[in-house]
Amino acid sequence: MKVTFRIFRFNPETDSKPYYKDYEVEADPKDRVVDVLHYIKNEIDGTLTFRRSCLHGICGSDGMRINGKNMLACSILLQDLGYSDANKTYKKPIVVEPLPGMPIIKDLVTDFTDFWKKYETVKPYLITKTHPRKENDYKDLKMLNLLWRHQSVFFALVVQQVVRQHGQMIIISDLLRF
Repeated sequence: MKVTFRIFRFNPETDSKPYYKDYEVEADPKDRVVDVLHYIKNEIDGTLTFRRSCLHGICGSDGMRINGKNMLACSILLQDLGYSDANKTYKKPIVVEPLPGMPIIKDLVTDFTDFWKKYETVKPYLITKTHPRKENDYKDLKMLNLLWRHQSVFFALVVQQVVRQHGQMIIISDLLRF
């Protein structure tokens, strides 16, 4: 299917102000937005700049605004953006912009410096007052592992029940990573 991507472009070294550029590409509905961005960069316009890292929806580096919503480009399929007609074609372009509220470095890349400063002040990690455990001290770790497994199963059952009761999708992948 043919799809038009309308991509926010801005290079502070050459552009006086930001602009949008349209790219018409042939893509499959099961392609992710990041796949199409790679195609555009590799085959059409090598100057396109965007971030991506793990490509599995974990790292968040490819966060951008797609059709007016903040999303991860590696996690959204073209078919999830909605078709314009029964022929599964897009009559409107898919608009891709950088995340709002942060300074733009180039194209879809924003400056996370302020974000990381704030993140560090929150200290979203464990701070121990004692030294790390010795390598041979496995007894407590085995118990904690067992408890974590049971807690994960319990948590999954609770979330499943909440989803059934409220009919809403709840994303728990971030909670289960820790």
